[in-house]
Order: sequence, then C-alpha cells, then structure tokens
Amino acid sequence: MMNEDVSFQTLIDTVQGGLILASTDKGTILASNQMAAILLGLPQTEILGRNLFKFILQPEASQMLQDLQKQGMLYNSNGQMISSNGRRFAVQLCLRSMEWDMPVLAFSFSDRTETQLLGALLQKKDELSSQISHLLSLLQSERSNDDPDDYISGVIGMPKLLDKLAVEVGRSHRYGPLLAALQVAIEPIPEFEGEKGKQSRSCVKRVSGSLCVQRARDCDVVGRKEDGSVVVILPNTNLNGALQMAQRLSTALRLLRFTDSGKDYELNAAIGVSILHPGEQSSKLMLSRLDVAVAQARSKGANSIVAIP
Repeated sequence: MMNEDVSFQTLIDTVQGGLILASTDKGTILASNQMAAILLGLPQTEILGRNLFKFILQPEASQMLQDLQKQGMLYNSNGQMISSNGRRFAVQLCLRSMEWDMPVLAFSFSDRTETQLLGALLQKKDELSSQISHLLSLLQSERSNDDPDDYISGVIGMPKLLDKLAVEVGRSHRYGPLLAALQVAIEPIPEFEGEKGKQSRSCVKRVSGSLCVQRARDCDVVGRKEDGSVVVILPNTNLNGALQMAQRLSTALRLLRFTDSGKDYELNAAIGVSILHPGEQSSKLMLSRLDVAVAQARSKGANSIVAIP
C-alpha cells in the first residue's frame, strides 16, 4: 500500500499546474501535487484535510458544483484563488468527478498571473507602437510640407510659424506686451534666375535661412513665408531690441559671398521691423506691418531697414 501511495504521488507530481483531489460532499482535500502546495503557499502535508473551496474565490462553490452536475466537467474556466498568505491570483481551472477509492472531485488549476501581465505588457507595447507610428506620420507630414532647403537649415514653414506665433501672442497678453518681429527679404540675384541658377538660388536660400537661425536666440522662432522672406519672432523684445537684431542680421548677410561661374556675388536684404500693439488679439496686423516695412525698405535701396511701430 505504501508503494502504491508513493507511485500515485509521483504520478500526480508530474502534472503541469496544481492538482487536488477532494471529497465530493465537503470538499475536503485528500491529495495534492507539489505544484498545488507551492501555489497555495503551504507544505504539502498541511494541505490535506483542508477545505478546497476555501481557496477558491471565484466562481462560488455552489455555482461550480451546479455547473459540474449539468455539464459533467468544467474545462478551462476562468477563476480566482487565494493562497494561505492572502495572495489573490487569477487561474484557469478544470473540475470533474471521478472514482478513486471513493467518488472524488479532481480539481486542476494553473496560475494565469504571468500570462495576464504578459498580455497587458503586449497590449501596452501595441499602444505605444501605434502612438509612435502616428507621431512619425505627423513628423513625416510636417517634413514634407516644409521646403527641403529650410528643413536642412532649421527654418520652419508658414503653418508651424503661425501656430508658434499664436502661442507667443497669447503669452504676451498674459505676461506682458513685449513681442516684436522682423522680416528679411533677400533681393534676387539676376544671374541666379532661370533653370541654370536653380542650385545657386537653393544655396542662397539655405545659407541665408541658416544664418537667421544662428543669429536668433533659443526663444526666437524663425520661419519662412510663402513669398520666400524669412520672419523672426522675438518674444519679450521691444522695438529697439528688434532694430538691434535687424542691424546684426543685415551686417552678417552683407558679409556672405557666393561664387558662381568664377564670379563673386553678395547679398542685399531688405528688412522690416514691427511690434505687437497692446490690444491686438492676433498677429495679423503685425504681419501686415512687416510686409509694408519690407516694401518701404526695398524702395529705399540695398540693405535698408525700416521699422513700423
């Protein structure tokens, strides 16, 4: 008999997951394998004689027995158990009645905690992947909307410029009226016109835009309008500060030299300056004043600066 008991215990210890045999009347545990003892947090000898259903939180014992009577077997049902030290864990369980030395309930279960955690991690990974894909598509869309030369130099396009300008206008209303802007229009070089001068025009555009970015502060915003001129937004700056910035830019642009077909060319820039007026709810009027200022600077001659407060 002893050998039979040892052989039986060895047999059920090979079963994956927990396995418990219990009486059909009261659910008293008659035998269990090592995995059941580990999952329930008890030495194997101390499990014997305990009530099986005290370890099962869901489904309720009465419901399990009713389903067992109707179906003859519960297979891969979801449930919840509690160990001897109070740890609650999700399980996948099976229950059926069988003949041993007497009619018994054969109850097997496996801990699904790791499976659920892995499922949650995989779901989170899918969500993050979806968000990253969405952000990449937005970045790609923004990149495709910007001029390739400006993408290299760091000058943003007009849609993003207007968005950032709206933020600065709102900040100016909340914290103070200081907001200025300047507009730089590079005069076309006749020799660079036409299809043959396309590469040279691209170089002028890229270098002059990059220079504006380099001369700007970290808080400034540099963008290009549809007409090709560059707008520099100057937060927390008054008219005098904007004029000083315009003078520095004009000097730096005059120092640029471009060589094409063995001939040197220099840049001429018309610069307009303006500020946001108290009470102006948007940047529309300030941008209009910049256009007028640039037109007046062009009429005055090369490398002129005109301010319209």
